[in-house]
Amino acid sequence: MRKSPPMTEDEQAIYDIREMLLGKFPEWNEDGVTAIAPTGEKYVTFTCGGPKEEGESAGCIALSRIDAWRALKAQILLYMQGRNGILYWRKRPEIGESVIYEDNSFITGSHGFSPRTIYQTYCRLLISDKQPIVSAPVPSETAEEAA
Repeated sequence: MRKSPPMTEDEQAIYDIREMLLGKFPEWNEDGVTAIAPTGEKYVTFTCGGPKEEGESAGCIALSRIDAWRALKAQILLYMQGRNGILYWRKRPEIGESVIYEDNSFITGSHGFSPRTIYQTYCRLLISDKQPIVSAPVPSETAEEAA
């Protein structure tokens, strides 16, 4: 039997977030393709800075991949509190990185810029107990029911 390769840090973070959600909510079988979920409600956009409305700034960047994932997970945990229903995905968790150039003249005393990598996590989901208003597959079982 072949062993699968170990997960990357990003793959593990995505797996952990998904398992955290599926431990409590059944998952709709199809990811959304529009801004509106099958219930007629808008999806909630999450970044490592928390939930945001469409078009709003992300509000937060992280200086490490692990910090970006931890912040996203914490924001989703807050959103989960007191909710019941079905988990609908529009965009599953992902991470992006950018390089910015910081003015370091205040440190070195000379003019110059230093590159710094920043990270931003992102996903769009909805947890709702409203009945779907569109015809679609039945939600999958939660992790506990499948075991």
